[in-house]
Amino acid sequence: MSDLISYLREINSMISSMEGGRLIRNIILTAISVEIIALVYIKFGNAISDKKSFAKNFFLISVTTMLVITFIKGSLALSLGLVGALSIIRFRTAIKEPEELAFLFLTIGIGLGYGAGYVALTVLALGMILFIIFIKWAVAKKTDNQNLFINFATVKEENFNADDLIELLKEHTSTLKLKRYDESRGRFEATFNATFSDIKKLNQCKTIILSRFPESDLTYVEVENY
Repeated sequence: MSDLISYLREINSMISSMEGGRLIRNIILTAISVEIIALVYIKFGNAISDKKSFAKNFFLISVTTMLVITFIKGSLALSLGLVGALSIIRFRTAIKEPEELAFLFLTIGIGLGYGAGYVALTVLALGMILFIIFIKWAVAKKTDNQNLFINFATVKEENFNADDLIELLKEHTSTLKLKRYDESRGRFEATFNATFSDIKKLNQCKTIILSRFPESDLTYVEVENY
């Protein structure tokens, strides 16, 4: 019992100290910052994957970065030890969307800033970045028309040609951009970001694709760009 009381006293002393107070402040600021980033990513992001599920990782990534920088910033030995420890880590999950990688770097940058003690600069930088994202989204929204993600999947037949599909889409869209391309085990799948001038063009495109590739699956998802 006495050991528990002494241990609690040590924790209370650490929290009451200047370093303990800074750590608690940085954790709270990091949590608030990454929550704002997650909301912005969910609202304005263009990624095809589940954005809410992906955004849940922001807090752990940012707080972990902040803690690591806090612990090693004053110790060369710990810095060298961290390099050795990280050399054995392997990341198996592929990041297919550049936007996902950009937001991951942003959350890591927030953790680095708070962990290094640059609180005011980190808050200022975050505010400016979010403001620019909002301005880009507002400008793009004014000029946005029928912008869709087209997911095309089919069993790859002998006469199948991906170039034919792309040319067919170009004939009916105002803009067309290939976002993802997968080909494995006789199956072809591609995702395009396309803009149609009106709904008639969309229906014509759908009819022609299904007649040309009857075994295919088509999915249309409307998106909001920034």
